[in-house]
Amino acid sequence: MGQLRQFRNGKLSIWQSAADSVVAARTGAPGRPDPEDPIMGAAIELAARIDAGETLRVASLASPAMMDPAEGVLYCARLAMALGEAKAAARVRDVERFQEELDPETGLCDAEWTEIAEKYAAGLVFHFGDVPYRRHRSLSDFVIEDQLPANARVAIVSQLGTGSSGAIRVLKQIAAKKPDVLIHLGDIYYSGTPYEVERYFLAPLREHLDLSQARCFSLCGNHDVYSDGAGYYDTLLPALSQPASYFCLRNDYWQFIALDTGLRARVPGRSPTYLEHSEAEWLRDKMRTAGNRQTVLLSHHQLFSAFESTGETYYNDTLYAQMADVIEHVALWFWGHEHRLTIYDAFDPLKPGLERARSIGRGVEGSAAAPVFPEVRIRHHEELPEDAYGYAIMELQDAGARIEYFIDTGEGKPLFEETIGAVALRAT
Repeated sequence: MGQLRQFRNGKLSIWQSAADSVVAARTGAPGRPDPEDPIMGAAIELAARIDAGETLRVASLASPAMMDPAEGVLYCARLAMALGEAKAAARVRDVERFQEELDPETGLCDAEWTEIAEKYAAGLVFHFGDVPYRRHRSLSDFVIEDQLPANARVAIVSQLGTGSSGAIRVLKQIAAKKPDVLIHLGDIYYSGTPYEVERYFLAPLREHLDLSQARCFSLCGNHDVYSDGAGYYDTLLPALSQPASYFCLRNDYWQFIALDTGLRARVPGRSPTYLEHSEAEWLRDKMRTAGNRQTVLLSHHQLFSAFESTGETYYNDTLYAQMADVIEHVALWFWGHEHRLTIYDAFDPLKPGLERARSIGRGVEGSAAAPVFPEVRIRHHEELPEDAYGYAIMELQDAGARIEYFIDTGEGKPLFEETIGAVALRAT
């Protein structure tokens, strides 16, 4: 199977989802359709060109009969995208025109492109609808008191919903370590449709992890809301018996607080993502009522990065403003989103600062990059092969914890390990 390509663009992700579902139905094979399938490949190539800034107008393209086969199928892809967008916008004349050009009986385009256009149009309509985000009614809502043992093994992974062989390897390795809890930091590709949630996340989870022994939670990522969030909020949360996209998992010594940074990331580039104001107040209440517990924050998006900007700087100033009065009381913050494994030093360019931040977004292919913000100090960073997938295992022992960071090609030896307080590893 070729490398999974995805884009931080809602419309392009919906387009990929449409092509994916049609090709998967045709092949009947389990798992993600191969990106090298001619139709899937053309759909992805079109998305890549648009993401790179190319303007591909149907009217400016020659007839596919005059093109080589690769350009011909790309032309059909562009027609299907144009038809889907015309249908979503109810532009009747354009719909009639593009349908005629895509007609497999009179043209050279495969009938699957018309089906892809239909699914793309439906996805676009949902994309601009309301997201079924769940809000608490009382500040005591979404607190889970009885699912985290005092001596627990917690697996943390991001971008697990790829349907790739690498994701399955990671899931099998996590299962072999027998976690009490698995926390997924979000992103089910390409746009978090109910179909993708079931096929690429829930089905592998049920197959490879004993859910009677391990409780699973999943956060909301940007890809999870590109379609409309129905796959995440209405399909995934009930399947996991998870109360909401944000929650607090507590024992006597620790609390794991999950945040929903995906909700406000549906339209990339509009503004840095942030928490709903009511959710931020709920978070502050969890910090006020923590007692002697240490706090682990979990989110899909990063607060800061040494590698890429948020807006015009190295940190998300909107999110930081919401966190400033609690951040120095956080023992550890895990996030995904960036396709990197990075252990940051204490974050002290801003006051108050964060003692430990860990980027573990290596549940999907990564890309090499050099740090561009020296203000953000790095303690440990791995430039991994682009097809290396990663995860973390956090061992709790009363008030202590040991965290080990693995990749799927070296599950026996962690790339990096650290401790908080005194802790001994539990036998597998």
